[in-house]
Amino acid sequence: MTAGLMILAFPSQILAQGDRVELTLRLLPGYYSIEIIPGEYKTLYLEIENSGNKAITNIRLFSDKPPGWIVDFRPEFIGHLGAGNH
Repeated sequence: MTAGLMILAFPSQILAQGDRVELTLRLLPGYYSIEIIPGEYKTLYLEIENSGNKAITNIRLFSDKPPGWIVDFRPEFIGHLGAGNH
C-alpha cells in the first residue's frame, strides 16, 4: 500500500457580488465659487448619477438651508434612474 498526499486549496476570501445602490450628487464645474447675494436669484446646476448596478426609484431632492433662503429643485422628484445613468 502506498501513501498518498491530498492537497485541498480553498480561497482565503470570497466576495459575493450583489446589487449595489450608489447615488452621487455633484455640482457641475463652473458653479464651485459662485457668490450668492441676499435677495438675488441664482440657478445652480447639479448632476445626479446612479453609479451602482441596480436602478434607483423614487428619488426626492431636498436641502438644509440657512434661515430666509428658498431652495427649489427642478425636478424635485425623479421616478427612476437606471444603473450607470445620470
